[in-house]
Parts: sequence; C-alpha cells; structure tokens
Amino acid sequence: MFLHIGENIVVPLKNLISIIDYDSTVSSEINREFINIYQEEGFLKNKITEDVKSLVLVEEDDKYFIYCSPISSVTLLKRAANPYEISD
Repeated sequence: MFLHIGENIVVPLKNLISIIDYDSTVSSEINREFINIYQEEGFLKNKITEDVKSLVLVEEDDKYFIYCSPISSVTLLKRAANPYEISD
C-alpha cells in the first residue's frame, strides 16, 4: 500500500517511519537544527514552503529521508491507518 502525501508524492506504507506536525517541530531549536542538517546533507526530498503542514520520515535503501507535505499530520495519519478507505 501507498500513502499519498500531496504534491503528487506517494510513499510506500512499509517505508513510513513517522508523520510529524511541522509547526510543533519548528518551535524547537534542536528540531530546526535537525531539519537544517537534513536539508544540507540532501536528505530533505522536497522544499520547505509556506504551506508545509507536516513532515513525513521514510526509510529508503537503508537511508532516512524527510518529505514536506501540505497535508496535516492528522489527515495523513488517518490515510495511513485506513489505506483501503476511499472518500468522496
């Protein structure tokens, strides 16, 4: 199964490590430093924009990457928990 995280990006559920609320993450200095390091090292898969609502941590080829998503962490969690449910 896959999780659509917005901006035409899907990640395999088996690779999903964590879904994190962006606002609560950047309110901490250590978390901002973590994100900056990931960005500098090339492990941030897409750009941080003003509409980012959540961060999605995934494992691919024994490496960890972060995707920025314009979809709230609550909505992504619901999608991940119910991959077979199709809404109108």
